Amino acid sequence: LIALFLGSISGFCAGIASALSDSFGSELGQLSKSKPVLITSLKKVQAGEDGGVTLFGFLMSIMGSLIIALLYFGLFEQNTFKTSIIFIAGIAGSTLDSVIGALFERNKWITNNTTNFLSSWLAVLIGMLI
Repeated sequence: LIALFLGSISGFCAGIASALSDSFGSELGQLSKSKPVLITSLKKVQAGEDGGVTLFGFLMSIMGSLIIALLYFGLFEQNTFKTSIIFIAGIAGSTLDSVIGALFERNKWITNNTTNFLSSWLAVLIGMLI
């Protein structure tokens, strides 16, 4: 909401793209036939573990970010550069969510809510700065 207050629709959409990208990757990624690996070490982990990723989950993350980027393009501004930044920021935020989860949440240093907050905010900053 701060991004909207500052007049940055693209920053707001980048944060939403990150959140949807993370949700698609996490929830739909659990349907993957392959066993997840920890994003920081590539060692196999159980499905649902913090920092665990699959190729299918990553592809679903891309889809989630793409949906928000295309909605921005259709509803707000037909600017391919800003739309691309929203798309990339969404994927970056989702990927950072996995990294933060692997490094900090797995060790119980932070909660899932903190991980989601940090990764979404990083996506917002990317969307606002670029």
